[in-house]
Amino acid sequence: MGSIRRFNRFYSSILGRIDQKIYHDPYPLTEVRVLQEIDFENGKTASEIGDKLGIDRGYMSRIIKKFDSAGLIEKKQLSGDKRHFALFITKKGKEEIEKLVATADEALVEMTKNLSLEEFLELVAAMQTIEKLFSKEDVN
Repeated sequence: MGSIRRFNRFYSSILGRIDQKIYHDPYPLTEVRVLQEIDFENGKTASEIGDKLGIDRGYMSRIIKKFDSAGLIEKKQLSGDKRHFALFITKKGKEEIEKLVATADEALVEMTKNLSLEEFLELVAAMQTIEKLFSKEDVN
C-alpha cells in the first residue's frame, strides 16, 4: 500500500503543476474537466456530470453559473423536472476547449521533451495500464 500512496502523492504533485502551468488561467483543472465533460456528454445534467467527476453540488453549481455567464454552455430545462437542466456546449465553449487543448498539448510536449522515444512509449504504456486497471467496474 505504501507504493500506491507514494505514487498518489507524486501524481498529485504533477497534477498541481499541470493546473498551475497549463490550466489555471483562465480556468482551474477541475473547471476544464467539467467543460470537457459537457462537450463529451452534451445533454447531461450538472448532477450527472458532478457525480461522474466527483465534484460536490455547490461547486458544480458555481462552475455552471460561471460557464453560463461566459456563454460557454447553454442550459435547457428538462420537461419532466423544472429544477434540472440539460447542458450543452456552445460554439464559444467549443472554441475555448480547443484553445485549452492546444495549450495543454504544448505543455505536455515541454514536460516530456527530455524523454527518449523508448521512455515516452514506456510512460504511455504505464498510463494505459493504470487507466485499464482502474476502469474495471469493481474498482469504482
